[in-house]
Amino acid sequence: MIEKIFCLNNKDKKRKLLAQELLRCKEEGLRVFINSSSDMGFNYGLISDGKSMIVISYVEYSSTLFSPTFEYVPSRKCGTGCKILDDGYGYKHLNKSIFDECVQRGSALARNYGAKFYKGINQYFTDKWLAENYIEL
Repeated sequence: MIEKIFCLNNKDKKRKLLAQELLRCKEEGLRVFINSSSDMGFNYGLISDGKSMIVISYVEYSSTLFSPTFEYVPSRKCGTGCKILDDGYGYKHLNKSIFDECVQRGSALARNYGAKFYKGINQYFTDKWLAENYIEL
């Protein structure tokens, strides 16, 4: 029997790896989302405990390290979120304890910036662009 072999390009491999890591977080009780289109040229996800949100992207020039960003209410003064780790650093895996660490570090940074916090994920998704560009896993 001949099987058709599918070659995944780097973008598809990264999306698959991200989805696997997000599903690990889901197994630990967190809500997880992935961008709705892999055609965008990049992959990103969202992890939430219902109150706080962490956006996950890849560290620049990496196919295996994840860079978290703590999300808060956008403003001209504070932007939309803060990176948790310095440039070039990332997490190899994602789980609830890493999420909790990111929320703790991100919320401390956001308080220093004077940022306003989301009341929860429902407020975050009132932004139509965000609601249309994420799929819950």
